[in-house]
Amino acid sequence: MIILIFALISNFLFAQNSMVTDNSAAFLQGDAGDAAIANAAPTIDFGIVDLGFAGNEFTHWCNVILGPDGRYYFTVGNHDPEGIVMLIAYDSGTKTDHVCIDSRNITGVTDGKWHGRPVINPNNGDMYLVGFYNGDIVYYNIYSKQTEHLGQPVPGRGFEEHIWDWQRNRLYGLGSAGGRYLYYSLANTSSGMPVIQ
Repeated sequence: MIILIFALISNFLFAQNSMVTDNSAAFLQGDAGDAAIANAAPTIDFGIVDLGFAGNEFTHWCNVILGPDGRYYFTVGNHDPEGIVMLIAYDSGTKTDHVCIDSRNITGVTDGKWHGRPVINPNNGDMYLVGFYNGDIVYYNIYSKQTEHLGQPVPGRGFEEHIWDWQRNRLYGLGSAGGRYLYYSLANTSSGMPVIQ
């Protein structure tokens, strides 16, 4: 098992762009209560994500997902409605990461979080992300690296959680303010506005 822990700060215990791996037996010590203790220690990679610029208050906001290409995908952002959010890929084989999407390079996208689950179609590498604050939909393909800003299906409304059902090609989103619910068919966007309840 590989456990990923990333630091998004510049003054850490080791030089930026480096990775430290630990699988010490000390991970197996301590009071487990009624739980069983593993026979082998986990392998944990500690590293700093290089955002490519000096910034502060960047943190991880979504689920980490293992892609069909063997890389781990997750997002980081600065929690600001007019802010920056990035999709990061981590390769555990080479112990390297890179920025796949930087919202500053996508026309019109200013949103400090992609907070949902970055589901990837295992057949073709497609992925969709929905903005936490502004509700922008962004498409990305992990193989072709193609990125496209698909706009805001509901202008002015963000969705704190989202998931893409790649088998039915539907986006779902939840918003806490007013109990918003998004159901959006990407296969039939010409049929009108998405269903919002």
